[in-house]
Amino acid sequence: MLSGLRGILGFLSSKPARFLTFLDSSGHRILVRSMATRTKRKATEKVVYTLSSDDEGSPPPKAVSPRKGKAQPEGQHPASYHSTARVAAHQKDLLNWFDTSKHVRGMPWRKEYDANLSDAERAQRAYEVWVSEIMLQQTQVATVIPYYNRWMERFPTMADLAKADQEEANSIWKGLGYYRRAKLLMEGTKKVVEEFRGKFPEDAKTAWKEVPGVGRYTAGAITSIAYNTKAAAIDGNVQRLLSRLLAVHANLKSKQTEDVLWTAAEDLVHRVDRPGDWNQALIELGSTVCKPRDPNCGGCPLKKACAAWLETQVRMHHHPRASPYDCQQGELSSPPVKDIEDSCKICESFPPDPRAGVTRYPMTIERKKAREEASAVNVIEWKSSEDSWFLLLKRPEKGLLGGLWEFPTIDLDETAPSTDTLLKTTHTLIEQHICDVPEASSSQTTLHYASPSQVVGDVRHIFSHIHKTYYALWVVLEGGNGPPALERTPASSIKKRKLEIGADDGLKWVREADVDDVTMGQGLVKLWQIVQAKR
Repeated sequence: MLSGLRGILGFLSSKPARFLTFLDSSGHRILVRSMATRTKRKATEKVVYTLSSDDEGSPPPKAVSPRKGKAQPEGQHPASYHSTARVAAHQKDLLNWFDTSKHVRGMPWRKEYDANLSDAERAQRAYEVWVSEIMLQQTQVATVIPYYNRWMERFPTMADLAKADQEEANSIWKGLGYYRRAKLLMEGTKKVVEEFRGKFPEDAKTAWKEVPGVGRYTAGAITSIAYNTKAAAIDGNVQRLLSRLLAVHANLKSKQTEDVLWTAAEDLVHRVDRPGDWNQALIELGSTVCKPRDPNCGGCPLKKACAAWLETQVRMHHHPRASPYDCQQGELSSPPVKDIEDSCKICESFPPDPRAGVTRYPMTIERKKAREEASAVNVIEWKSSEDSWFLLLKRPEKGLLGGLWEFPTIDLDETAPSTDTLLKTTHTLIEQHICDVPEASSSQTTLHYASPSQVVGDVRHIFSHIHKTYYALWVVLEGGNGPPALERTPASSIKKRKLEIGADDGLKWVREADVDDVTMGQGLVKLWQIVQAKR
């Protein structure tokens, strides 16, 4: 509101205590009371200010008396500083903005709320929102849209998905990553069909507690959008947005901070008649305007309600070290904390950078360093004169990349293994999984090595908590009338979690032409491409 000042309109007084009146770019009047006090060494200025919005019929701003006594250090403020009252006064502004921007990104799951839908239609609407919310977790909208359309074409209803098997679902999900999402979506759908008669619970808490794969955010998003239930929904974008609107400078992962933000979100969503649109508007604003870096504050409909932005303007235009607190009733000032019980218990001190803007919210948290891991991936090929087959192993259902297929893999104890260490894994795996041990002869009737195991490349893949290096080994077998028989008993010398086989087809030979259709992690897909280039 203080940006784009058109200039000083006039002094209200020429005395040391004076008022300055400004207009911002929207025509809103801003009254600043400047208290000039001189000492023998230099002149200092204390700035206290109030804001008004003439277009909302507010009375002319009143001066706020400067704080008496010792200045309170930046970071000390009453808990009421994080009140939602200021944001609540501008909720209509955000909803109006959302009405004009909600279809810009062309999301097929975003539809107008219709109170006249039948129960079956409401259940279908909840399913559509559910699918979109799961797909959007850690994935950009533009990437999700084609996957969403294919998914809804193959599994148009909850009942269709509940009847499908995981392999089929994974084939549609392939390339989207984080396959555990698809698994949990299927599990949740089956429970809703079996225990809730095919209708997602209208109560967010019930959904959150009872439906697999549905957390507090997802439950609030689905129930508010599909059923118009007044339930809050805080994802990463909304978390960042609320921390700026309410000027919460605290560890967002702490329970205390989460409680403050969820309480604020619940308060705000209960003030509107369009809870689904309100939640979507917050999400849209956080993802397109209030970005982590370079937020577009000039285009934000909640700028006048944003404590972080108002603080920034005071530092820029009046006092670089100013820390105005107490945003209640549209005013920013610094009343003393009269009682220790009234002070905020969650906010932490800012880094010493008075030039920082709104991006100093939320508080920066040093991320835990991802651990380094290495794995030997063995591409074992059996080749005949007509075709080639590759050995694939299904991973355990639980854990990293659960239920996906892979070329037989062994986790290594060292992150920079020697060639000898890598080559030993090939022989270990062949002895473990293939009944007949290949011979050195070149007889067409006897299983043998057509080419020895060789290291053909490596791929580095980044998971959220692991930096994994896959070392690719390739060995070609020949001989016999078909792919060799497989042994299904895991060897004690290889990590058990790598060799658990949950079904009879957990270890199999796959034709070369069909390998691309098998659902594997992205790291192994890249590795497979390296092997193909070497063939």
